Amino acid sequence: MYLSATIPKSLLMSTVLMLFACGEDTKTIEVNTEEPEVESIDADGDGYFGEEDCDDQDAQTNPNAEELCDGVDNNCDGLVDEGVRQVYYED
Repeated sequence: MYLSATIPKSLLMSTVLMLFACGEDTKTIEVNTEEPEVESIDADGDGYFGEEDCDDQDAQTNPNAEELCDGVDNNCDGLVDEGVRQVYYED
């Protein structure tokens, strides 16, 4: 008695195809999970981009700006009004 006589041809054919499909010659598809780079924008046009510019809506506030006595971190160093020696009085 032949094996093919007791097993339907469609079942035998699908089993053979599965054996070939699951062999060592299968191809692996790699998926890139890294986040894409975001293009930096200089909204205030002062030449500083991204996190480097602590206020991208004000061109007078950037890492190269002079610190002023105005309650704002003008030079993006995390300190407010440091080193300002001039005293101003409201008239």
